[in-house]
Parts: sequence; C-alpha cells; structure tokens
Amino acid sequence: MQVLQDVFGLEGERLWAAASGLAGGVSRYQTICGALLGATVGFGLQEGRAGGTTKEVADRVRPRVRGLVEGFRERFGEIECGKLIPFDLDGPGGQEAFKASDAKDRLCHQYVRFVVETVAREKWR
Repeated sequence: MQVLQDVFGLEGERLWAAASGLAGGVSRYQTICGALLGATVGFGLQEGRAGGTTKEVADRVRPRVRGLVEGFRERFGEIECGKLIPFDLDGPGGQEAFKASDAKDRLCHQYVRFVVETVAREKWR
C-alpha cells in the first residue's frame, strides 16, 4: 500500500487501516491478489478526487481496473492469491510455512512490483 499511496499521492494512516484486510487475498481467503485490490482502491480514491457522481467515478475506474487485471492475468496466468502462491494461508501451519519460505520475496513482491509499475506507467500516460 505504501508504494501505491506514493504513486497515487494519497496520505494518512486511515488508508493503511482501510486496506489492512486485503492481504492474503482478503484476510487469507486467497481470493483476488491484494496488490490488485489495493490498486483498485487507489484508482477509486484518485478518480473520486476528480469529482462527479458515484456512477461517473465508477465509469472512469472500471477500464483502469480491467486493464490492470487483464495485464496481470496475462503476465502471471492467474489473479487469485491461492493459485499464485503454493500455500494455504488459512490452513493449519500454512501461514508459518509461508513465512518460513521465500515466497513473499520471490512471488508476492513480483506481483506488487508489476502492479505498481503498471499503475505508474498508466498514471503518466
């Protein structure tokens, strides 16, 4: 979130608190990758600043999110945390095994890096 916060120019601890449940594909349910969810929140916050109705903001956000998700899926083959990393984060011993492995550095960081780089390129078009 820190990098996305920097890219989108957002401030405050409240953003961190609001996004705290996104890790592990939504509180370790291993659904959509938290990096994608974080970017989605960032897009909404950024576009919301431009004003307009909720529908107008959603209409501006939707193609940005879809482009990011499609690019992520094309690059990694999946968008679900549970299919991107080989651990059951909510199962017995899963979180401990994940922490003991190099998966966070080897896998998760590349997903976050891809999202951040894609968002940064998209922002500066």
